[in-house]
Amino acid sequence: MKKEDCFYFGYIVKPIGYEGFFAVKAETDDMQKYANLSSVFIDLNGTLTPFFIAAVQVKDKEIIWLKAEGFNAEDEIQALIRKEIYLPLNLLPTLKGNKFYYHEIVGFTVHDEVYGEIGKIKDVIELPHQTILQIMKGYTEILVPLNKEILKNVDRINQIIQIKAPDGLIDIYISTNDEEQDDGE
Repeated sequence: MKKEDCFYFGYIVKPIGYEGFFAVKAETDDMQKYANLSSVFIDLNGTLTPFFIAAVQVKDKEIIWLKAEGFNAEDEIQALIRKEIYLPLNLLPTLKGNKFYYHEIVGFTVHDEVYGEIGKIKDVIELPHQTILQIMKGYTEILVPLNKEILKNVDRINQIIQIKAPDGLIDIYISTNDEEQDDGE
């Protein structure tokens, strides 16, 4: 399994008791959806390694206890502390309307209310205080902040994101690109 086929679920915090359980701090809005996990992938030095789950106990909205088959003692789990856990993308709940997972919109075409089609999403960049769409129009990179005011519609069927970019933002990229092309001629 490759990381791009998975989503980050959480990381191993500590061993629990003496029966092979370990606590996982999970990043999810609904822990109960994962109460019946049968396997997880643990990142061991850059390789996602499958572990089959023998038991699951949901403790609260952030912590879930897992017992992997073959682990029966606290010292066996010590080597897994702080290791990241991943799950296959097909375990993500389906989102509707203008809600989406970032990986899901890569490749979508972006249409702006003023400029029409401005390019395709190459990546979604997560910064500490802002998320940015990296859009490519030919060889020109256009960076647009992603928030409720800018995002107008997500059309999954036609793979189109409709936005209303802040005034002047698209002009910066288009006029810069036009000047570079004029200088080269």
